[in-house]
Amino acid sequence: MKFNMDNLNPPAWFDHPQDDEARICLRVASALDLEKIRKQTVKKRVEYKRGQRFEVDHVDEELQTELTWKLCIIDWEGLYDHEDNPIPCTDENKVLLIRNSPQFSKWVVDCLDLLNEDNVERSESAEKNSLKSQKDLAKNRPVKSAKN
Repeated sequence: MKFNMDNLNPPAWFDHPQDDEARICLRVASALDLEKIRKQTVKKRVEYKRGQRFEVDHVDEELQTELTWKLCIIDWEGLYDHEDNPIPCTDENKVLLIRNSPQFSKWVVDCLDLLNEDNVERSESAEKNSLKSQKDLAKNRPVKSAKN
């Protein structure tokens, strides 16, 4: 299995199914990305109930959602406003479209699902190839006698 060490989580472009001009570039959030977002959006709070001390996570879900979409949406082309002006791919526009346009949200979520499925298929394919290679190696290995 090969990895591009300069870009371990490459984005992918997706064309809009009903618009030849519109396309979007997305990437899946990595574990490291999600941990960074968690550190920014989760604060521990101490609460006392019946004399016992509890640490409770307070999650800023709104900020968590915003940071996730800002991270996953890399770029887009062919998106225009009602006056035919191009909509720039800014963090503010990413959040605005995701929150307020069901059509845009569905497109992005569907594309991310495809990207996740593709990653799973590649991983499973690599695993199958690895297992096959291990079995082939075992077949070709000489058998050593257990007796001395």
